[in-house]
Amino acid sequence: METISLDKDIKIVCLTAKSFPLGVQKAHHELHALLPNLHERQFFGISYGNTEGGITYKAAASALSDSEAEELGFEGFTIKKGKYISQNLKDYMSDLTQIGQTFQNMLQHPQLDPKGYCVEMYLSPKEVQCLVKLND
Repeated sequence: METISLDKDIKIVCLTAKSFPLGVQKAHHELHALLPNLHERQFFGISYGNTEGGITYKAAASALSDSEAEELGFEGFTIKKGKYISQNLKDYMSDLTQIGQTFQNMLQHPQLDPKGYCVEMYLSPKEVQCLVKLND
């Protein structure tokens, strides 16, 4: 793991998965089917604990404008700038459980932002960067 800084906020459009983990891939497929201009976007996954003791997962893509989420009927979300712990996973599709295992390890970090969330930043079809926000 390493610590990185995001220099600016990232506005994204989101679609919440109906369940976790079973609904994650379906949410990504739906998002890809509904969004225009896929080649201009970066893709993400956002997850965090919910009040029922489970995990809320959002399939997401970079917004092309500040108002795009509202205009297209999606949820809007902002990945906040600041410090994150980070770990890249290469060939994650060969074993999807490694994403969850990586986040479980990262969530043990003593300086986590209590209002933070887990971010999957898809760098390529085979590589994902796992990020968790740290206190500023």
